[in-house]
Amino acid sequence: AIGVMVSFTCLFTAIQTTGVYLSLNMTWKEPLASLMKAMSLLTFDLSLVRTECIMSINPIPAQFFRQLILPAFLGYVAVVVVVKRRFQPETQLVPQFLNSAGSILMIFFVSVCISVFNPLVCYGHPGHVFASMRSNPSVLCFDSPEHAAMLGASALGFVLNPLPFLSVVIFAVWRYPRYIA
Repeated sequence: AIGVMVSFTCLFTAIQTTGVYLSLNMTWKEPLASLMKAMSLLTFDLSLVRTECIMSINPIPAQFFRQLILPAFLGYVAVVVVVKRRFQPETQLVPQFLNSAGSILMIFFVSVCISVFNPLVCYGHPGHVFASMRSNPSVLCFDSPEHAAMLGASALGFVLNPLPFLSVVIFAVWRYPRYIA
């Protein structure tokens, strides 16, 4: 079971890493074009779903929502672990939660990082006076209140998502020699 989970995690990470190529300004030929479009869902790029056809989506709440998906899901995992303990009293809450949260964070780490740094990916306008976000061309980079709010959402997302995970990983690597001694 562990081997299957590790293989699944590696496959998912490889697919997400390949999805990073979507942000490049390239024209993909078939069948890569369809494959890249399908992978956009795995990198929290919900434009494939075309929700703007049903409702208007402001880029600022959308950026906040993307940053809160993973913490909300980890809250759900915590509730599931507590409920599991109710039915199986031998369940250890902290190790069970940390193992589940670590697996989820490893799977979605690339997508979370792409989402956090998305407002920093800009392209220049002709004349090099302004730059727009690649993901939201109507938002001017570093020159609009919308972009400032999206940068704030990304800073919050960085503090809530990659930073704690990276801190735990660095701490574990630093402490590892003491654990094996």
